[in-house]
Amino acid sequence: MSPLKNTLLALFLALKDLEVPLSSDEIASLKNIGFQLEVRPDAWELIEEGLIKLIEANAALKGLYQDAKSRLDAVEDISPELLPTQAEVNEALPGNSKREEYPWQPGKPNPESQEILNMAVSVLTTPDPVDTTKKLNNLERLKKFFNE
Repeated sequence: MSPLKNTLLALFLALKDLEVPLSSDEIASLKNIGFQLEVRPDAWELIEEGLIKLIEANAALKGLYQDAKSRLDAVEDISPELLPTQAEVNEALPGNSKREEYPWQPGKPNPESQEILNMAVSVLTTPDPVDTTKKLNNLERLKKFFNE
């Protein structure tokens, strides 16, 4: 998978397991990253710098992120069946955050597909990205895949 997809999935897995609440500044930074991804996904390298700074500044998040990232980097492809579906993402989003499009396609992974990026924009731009991520119960399938 692409570095963008691995980084974003690792972030979601880390947020899902995070037990220590993020500060309001950290939440604002996550939301800002979501807005940047929505407006300029082609500027990923610059956006990633800010994301990594945010992750590294929080010891608990950093440990969870590094563990998830190393597992994701060791896998060539992630089956779309292991990812949250459009319905699950929409269900997790607060009412005013629902989005019309989320091109999740069952079957073989498509390296050109933007489902992970779209999920990141949808989730990170909510009022509480951590709470929204924790509602993505299907991330458990991905965690279970790594623990097998």
